[in-house]
Parts: sequence; structure tokens; C-alpha cells
Amino acid sequence: MVQEENELENDLVTIWSSIELWQSYINQRLVARQRELQKDFQEKLVRFLMEGGEKKKSEKKDFPGQQPAVSYADLPDDMKREINTLKSRIAAEVEPMILENNLAVQKLLSARSHISRLELFTRYFETERKRLEARESLKKILQD
Repeated sequence: MVQEENELENDLVTIWSSIELWQSYINQRLVARQRELQKDFQEKLVRFLMEGGEKKKSEKKDFPGQQPAVSYADLPDDMKREINTLKSRIAAEVEPMILENNLAVQKLLSARSHISRLELFTRYFETERKRLEARESLKKILQD
């Protein structure tokens, strides 16, 4: 009886550690997607600064060693539109992923049994595995 209780306790610790690791993985995926969306704009911003946008940099420095900054108002209209588009894309792509992750964790927390938790976690894991396989297949198709 004591051995069974110890095994159950170890199983619970293991599942919660796995869920915590899963949540970290999903959060890293979210950050990576956000960076991916921002990369193109950042490259354009660097080009803008290299091509004379640095003249627009505010020379006001509040702190010693502070780098000059470009204000939103100093950006050309097309870059302002890109910023707004980027914000919309992030809201459309990343926010649903955050919601989905939060709901998954809530379901895991509210599961009535250890077996239910394991079944849910397995389902989430399998869904992500299939997503990664599909992504890899698309990469191969597009490279050919």
C-alpha cells in the first residue's frame, strides 16, 4: 500500500514536471513566432536608419551612454503602416496561441483524475507532433 502511494506520488510529480516543461516549450514557440514576424520589419528599420534615418534620431539623451532613438513620428508613413500591420498579425497569430495554451493548462489543472490528465497531455503532445510533421513536409515540398 505504501509502495503504491509512493508510485502515485512520483507519477504526479513527473506529470506536473512534464506539464511545466511543455508550457515552457509552448512559450518558446510563441516567442519564436513573434520574433519571426518582427524580423522583416527590423531589417527594414535598420535599412531606414542606415540610409539617412539616423538624422531623425532624437539627440536628447536623458541618461549618460543612452543611445539616440527614433520616435514613431519620425518614421515614414509606409513604416508606420507596417508597424500597424505587424501588430495586427501578432494579434491574429500569437494571441490565439496564447489563449490555446492557457486553456490547455486550465484543462490539465481541472482534470478529475491522473489518467484524465495523462490522456489530455498525450492529446496535446500528439497534436503538436503532427503540426511539426506537417510543417516539415511543407518545407520539403517548398524546397523541391
